[in-house]
Amino acid sequence: MPSLKQAKKALKEVHRVSEKTRTDFRIWLDTSTWSYVYDGFSGVISLMSVAMYVVQTYLDTSNVVYRVLDAADIYFAFIFAFDYILYFYAAESRLKYFFGPMQL
Repeated sequence: MPSLKQAKKALKEVHRVSEKTRTDFRIWLDTSTWSYVYDGFSGVISLMSVAMYVVQTYLDTSNVVYRVLDAADIYFAFIFAFDYILYFYAAESRLKYFFGPMQL
């Protein structure tokens, strides 16, 4: 049976590897080509979400259009939730990320 000292050493190693993985992932998110494509995609989705809000709020449209816009809204919500979780995982300080004004 492993001793407490060995268990603590193993946990330290797991934590070190985990932090290195998060750091490498954060660097990849900031510098890779796929990251730039994903950021552009997120920007387009954000603009589409704003346009959908305007259409649903100010224009009188049919029930079919509302159903399509509601379905798209749910789809966009999942994309935004994935984005938040992805960047929350990669954040240097998760507490600062959670309370930061840019993550709203």
